[in-house]
Amino acid sequence: MNFSDNLRNLRKEKDYSQEYLAEVMKVSRQTVSKWENGSAMPDLKKLTELAEFFNTNMDTLLGIDGAENVPQAESIPRDMDFTPYMEHTERLFTALSESQKQAVEKKYKTSITVLSVCLVILALIMIINTVNMTSNINSLRTQMETLSSSQQVIIQHQDDEDDASYYVNNTLLSRNDEKPWLVTARFSYAPPSYANDTEVSFDVIYSDNSIQNVPMTLQNGVFLAEAEVDLLTAQTCYINVNDGSKTARSECGLDLIWQYVAVSGFPSMTFTEQSTGKQYHYAFTVLDDEYGEPPRAYFSDAVCGKIEKAAMVVEIDGEVTYRKELTMKENHTGYNDMDNWYAEIPSFSFDTDKDAETLETYLELTDSLGVRYRYFSADCYYGTEALDTNSAIVFPSDGFGHTEVIVYG
Repeated sequence: MNFSDNLRNLRKEKDYSQEYLAEVMKVSRQTVSKWENGSAMPDLKKLTELAEFFNTNMDTLLGIDGAENVPQAESIPRDMDFTPYMEHTERLFTALSESQKQAVEKKYKTSITVLSVCLVILALIMIINTVNMTSNINSLRTQMETLSSSQQVIIQHQDDEDDASYYVNNTLLSRNDEKPWLVTARFSYAPPSYANDTEVSFDVIYSDNSIQNVPMTLQNGVFLAEAEVDLLTAQTCYINVNDGSKTARSECGLDLIWQYVAVSGFPSMTFTEQSTGKQYHYAFTVLDDEYGEPPRAYFSDAVCGKIEKAAMVVEIDGEVTYRKELTMKENHTGYNDMDNWYAEIPSFSFDTDKDAETLETYLELTDSLGVRYRYFSADCYYGTEALDTNSAIVFPSDGFGHTEVIVYG
């Protein structure tokens, strides 16, 4: 079995919900769902945490057969010095009679033979461990590269595998440079079995209740279709499966909006408020991760236009009160390899005369077409109370007099 199957089985064996596992791993439930259905892969840190949480090893979690039976080379001393033992044996050998020498010589040769065999076994174990480690790394790299290249999202709203939506994928392929909210998407439906005369189509539902019907064609056992979708007004989508005797209709959602830019590793933060007269001081503390790495946000611009700017922003009562431009760096850190950029997030503070009724803080990325991506920390706390936030994409003018249009997730 592969990683996603192993993770789902381990969770169900422990009778844990996706929400509970997400809370333990400090990620969202949607992230756990994507791990389990194969649309996303945790980074090496999270893989280590998962293996420790389920009391298993990395090889078993990743589904690499036979690795648990390989002996560990660390159990045999690698730097043992046999010189003193050899010198002592030679001194004893000189003091013995000829017959005794012959008997000792025989045992000596036997000892040398046994020692040689042990050294050969040690060398073989080291080679096997090296090959096994290389295989593990290559397997993990292959899984991550496959996910990165496909940019595929698997929509799964429940564990009932009889539901057609369980086998639905949607993938954002490209966007319209003049109207970036218009995107071309690929829809696919790959059931384990189907009747010869099965007909499948997608319905994209818009806010004005209009329906965009997208017929699908069968190619190599998978039903496929491509269509242009308006992200500003698209609400959800349904899959229609007619097997010749009945038609089943299942809602499968429309997660294309979050394929524009993938952001991961956004750090947790806390903030405090102090007042002096009519002045208010807000201090935000950004936390290092549990491994001591500096707080960073990692992101990928594989689908959208090139990300050109990054900034930390605080809004009080709907108005931007603080903005700090961040330095973007190419990601060569070894973490979050699927993301090609990162920005370090420093702690910050500011003074204002506004006593906040509502406060929002987020990372804002701006691409080459002027589209802005707002990502809120999933863990931003005032004392022990978490801020209630929504991430958003802010598009430039839509050509109808609007200065900006915000799509919330």
